[in-house]
Amino acid sequence: MSQYDVDLFVIGAGSGGVRAARIASGYGARVAVAEEYRIGGTCVIRGCVPKKLLVYASRFPDGFEDSAGFGWSFPAEPTFSWAALIAAKDKEIARLSGLYEQNLAKAGVAIHRQRAVVAGPNAVRLADGTEITAERILVAAGGGPTVGDSRAPSSRFRPTRRSISLSCRRKS
Repeated sequence: MSQYDVDLFVIGAGSGGVRAARIASGYGARVAVAEEYRIGGTCVIRGCVPKKLLVYASRFPDGFEDSAGFGWSFPAEPTFSWAALIAAKDKEIARLSGLYEQNLAKAGVAIHRQRAVVAGPNAVRLADGTEITAERILVAAGGGPTVGDSRAPSSRFRPTRRSISLSCRRKS
């Protein structure tokens, strides 16, 4: 019997966290994951997938125009509904998030639908106050862009608003 509640606790159920949890579980580890929002992470929920769906939808008007040259006709002028597009996008995102969740469940991963923080070397505290011990903790909460330390040698190559503005000015 292990001295820990789980072998691996993953904080964050984006693509990386889900993959790590599923692989570890597949090797027999007792795994738990916590996600405070929706399973799937930034790419599936807010980034790559929604962007691709919206870009794909934006390409249809040209296709409608071009189709007449290939024998297609429409009884009426095609119309567009922003509300219908957003509803379809949201439905697809919910479907993909559900697949991620189903795959975690099939792998035997315990899912905690709440925020989690590292409480110690081998402990995680959930938003509801529950503390779970883990032999290993993986923080897979994603990240955001940073500018970096201006004292770093590479910072002199980092463009600034002023340098971009100056480089874009017309030369006489």
